[in-house]
Amino acid sequence: DDIPIKDVTSGIIDDFEHFLRMRKGCANNAAVRYVRCVKNVMQYALAHKWIDHDPFIGKKYQRTHTERQYLTET
Repeated sequence: DDIPIKDVTSGIIDDFEHFLRMRKGCANNAAVRYVRCVKNVMQYALAHKWIDHDPFIGKKYQRTHTERQYLTET
């Protein structure tokens, strides 16, 4: 079900991240990418005064560095 944007809290953000990692099997970088998309929407809503507070205050999401292997001729 849809959640009104004014009802989004820090706990809902944490629950969404947990859902992505546990139920959908997302690794760290994929979960961070999805959460950052939600963060962009919330910042847009805050800039247009659709919401009164930012639920992402005090939260940081960092991607992990991955070593990619390149194809060789063999």
